[in-house]
Amino acid sequence: LSAAVTAGADAPTAARPVAAVRAAITADAVRHDVAELSSDDMGGRYFRSPFAERAAAWISKRFDAIGLAHGAGTDTYRQPIDPDPATGPNLIARLDPPAGADRAAGTIIVSAHYDHLQPKNDGADRIYNGADDDASGIAGVLGVARAMKALAADGKGPACTVLFIAFNGEEEGLLGS
Repeated sequence: LSAAVTAGADAPTAARPVAAVRAAITADAVRHDVAELSSDDMGGRYFRSPFAERAAAWISKRFDAIGLAHGAGTDTYRQPIDPDPATGPNLIARLDPPAGADRAAGTIIVSAHYDHLQPKNDGADRIYNGADDDASGIAGVLGVARAMKALAADGKGPACTVLFIAFNGEEEGLLGS
């Protein structure tokens, strides 16, 4: 199977989905997503901060680039979770089965949270970047979304709706989730 998988388009039909997933979830893409989301420019992505909003915009752009549909029942990925409009929202994207497909009942949710901690009050390195909590989780959500979108483009998409959710407010007591 490994030779068939690396063969790509020349691979047997059964191996093509594996090749599509491997092409969509690469170490470089995951590393890039984690590095971007946990960079100092994101300021720790703490709840009720401009940095959480910056992270929400970044994730929304990634959902757009993947080609996911808005999943919050509106024309946006944003689902407000706080009366303060400056608070970063939950973000919900959707991948539906193809039209006319024999749809299975139910919905699958792939999720992680994107907020982290406020900066320290002092010291040279004040920002809690949160690569493992939970920029890596968001990178995983994006990787799965890319893979499922690639499979759908190859006619091997999901038989049910899949929601990709980036929650905010986890560090403040699971407010978003």
